Amino acid sequence: MADVPYVLPYVVFAAIFSVLVLTPLPWHLHSWNGGTCLIMVYAAIGSLICAVDKSIWADNVEYELPIWCDITTRILIGLSVGLPAAAFCLTRRLYIIASSRGGIPSEQRLKALIFDLSIGFGFPLLVLGPFYYIVQGHRYNIIIGFGCRPAAVNTLATYFLILMWPVLFGVATLSYGVLATRAFFLHRKKMEAALATGTSLTEARFIRLISLTIVSSISTLPPSIFVIWQDARSNGLRPWISWTSIKWGYSAVWRFSTIPRETRHTQEFLDWLFIVVAIQFLLFFAQESTNNYLRVFRHLIKKFSSNLAPESQKTSFTSSEVTLTDCGNVGIQTNVIRAEAHLAAGDSA
Repeated sequence: MADVPYVLPYVVFAAIFSVLVLTPLPWHLHSWNGGTCLIMVYAAIGSLICAVDKSIWADNVEYELPIWCDITTRILIGLSVGLPAAAFCLTRRLYIIASSRGGIPSEQRLKALIFDLSIGFGFPLLVLGPFYYIVQGHRYNIIIGFGCRPAAVNTLATYFLILMWPVLFGVATLSYGVLATRAFFLHRKKMEAALATGTSLTEARFIRLISLTIVSSISTLPPSIFVIWQDARSNGLRPWISWTSIKWGYSAVWRFSTIPRETRHTQEFLDWLFIVVAIQFLLFFAQESTNNYLRVFRHLIKKFSSNLAPESQKTSFTSSEVTLTDCGNVGIQTNVIRAEAHLAAGDSA
C-alpha cells in the first residue's frame, strides 16, 4: 500500500460506481440503445477488474493468478477500444435521429442495433484477439500497485493495431456530437413533435445523451493522445525484426516492483478512466434512474395494497349486504303479519 497510496480510495470508488452505473441499464435496454448499454457494462467491468488487481497487487508483484491475468489483460485491451467505440455508436445514432427529425423507424431498429453491437462489441473482440496477439511480446506484466497489465511490444504496428483506435473513435464521436447538436437545434420544433409521439427517447434524454458523449470525448480524447505521445517519447519504438523476435520468451511474465513516474501517471489515468465514465453517466442519468425506480417501487406498493384490499372490502361489503337483506326480509315479514292480523280482526268484526 505504501508504494501506491491511492489504492484504497480507488477500490472503494470502483466498487460503488461499478454498481451504480448499471442502475439505468433496464430502461436503456428497453430502448434498444446498444451504445449506452455497452458504455455502462464496460465501465462497470473495467472498474471491477482494476479494483481487484489493485487489491491483490497493492504492495507486491509475486502473487500469481495466471488464468485471471490472461483473461483480464485481454479484456482491458478490449475495453480501451470498446468504450470510445460505444460512444461513437451512441453519437452516430443520435445524429441519425436528429438529421431525420425523428426516431428511427421500428423496421430499422434491429439493423441499428446490429451495427452498434458490431462496432461497439465485435470490433473490440477483433482488437483484443488477433490484433493484440500480433504485437504481444510475452504473456503479461505485473506492476506493483496496478496488477496485471497487457504486454504489447512498443512497435509501430502496436500504434496502428491497438493504440490509434481510441483516438480515431474519439474524434469521430466528437464530430458526430457537434453535427447532432447542430441538427437538433436547426430542426428543434419538428424533433420535439416527433419525440413526443410515444417514443422512449424524449427531448430531455436526447439532450443528456448528446451532452454525455461530447463531455466524454473532450475529457478522454486529449489524455489518450498524450498517452500515445508519452509512450512513443519515453520508451522508444522497437524495430520489427521478425515474428520470432517479437515472440521470443512469449511465456514469460514480467514483474515491475518499481516504475517510472510517467508510467505510473499513465496507468493511473487508464484505471480512473472507467470510474470517470461511470460518474459522467450517473451525473446525466441518476435523476432519471431514481425516478424510474421510485415509479416501479410505488407501482409495486400499489399492487401489493390492491391485492390485500379486495378480501377485506369483499368481506365487509358482503356482511353489509346480508345485514340489509335480512333487515328487509324481517320488515316485509312484519308487515305481512300485521296485515294478516288486521284482516283477521276485520273478519271477526
